[in-house]
Amino acid sequence: MDQMSRELKTIPETIKALRGLMLICAGCEKIRDGADHWHIMENYISKHSDVRFSRSHCLYCYARMMQEIRRSRI
Repeated sequence: MDQMSRELKTIPETIKALRGLMLICAGCEKIRDGADHWHIMENYISKHSDVRFSRSHCLYCYARMMQEIRRSRI
């Protein structure tokens, strides 16, 4: 069996998916669960999947942040 076939056979065992509609607050981006409790998005997704989060800045936000820093020094 080749490498690709072995990897494809393990996919169903490793996928843990969130399904359905998630209500996300447009202001703070918290997620509402079925019991009407609000959770921080990263915590909720981490609890219900194998996803872990790390923070960084995309190029657009980084450039905007640097521009704001330059303006504040003037």
